[in-house]
Amino acid sequence: SWEISCGAELARQVQDEGLTAVLASVPLDGDGNPTSIGSVDHGTQACRPCAFATSLSGCNAGVRCRFCHFKDHQWLCKKIRIRPCKGKRDRYRRLVGRLIAKLDEDPNSFDPNDDDLPPSIRCDPQMLAKLSMRMSRHAEEVRMKQERDT
Repeated sequence: SWEISCGAELARQVQDEGLTAVLASVPLDGDGNPTSIGSVDHGTQACRPCAFATSLSGCNAGVRCRFCHFKDHQWLCKKIRIRPCKGKRDRYRRLVGRLIAKLDEDPNSFDPNDDDLPPSIRCDPQMLAKLSMRMSRHAEEVRMKQERDT
């Protein structure tokens, strides 16, 4: 198990001895910078990649992170999807419910530029595209239903 690997041991040493004593054991990346405690097992392929190390903001834990920070994990880290918090998911679900109710009354009423969309949707091109696609599919279903009913 990775919990009893060398990276976990180093994490305990950081607590006991302090960071500077443990930095000597932490491998350096290609630029000569220390990676992370979790990178110690990188050579044995027993490490687990950090999902945040390759993000724009980087890993908040830095050298103390128990996950590997080597860049050759970059392809894998792009596949690791960070799930939005429950609050964001609930807000998105409520927004979709409101917009669907609005579309049920008037299937031409959705416009991503005019609707009062929250900034978390309006400023995120992927979320805006996802919402737009979902609303256009629903609007088409409503139009087809209205045509069948007339």
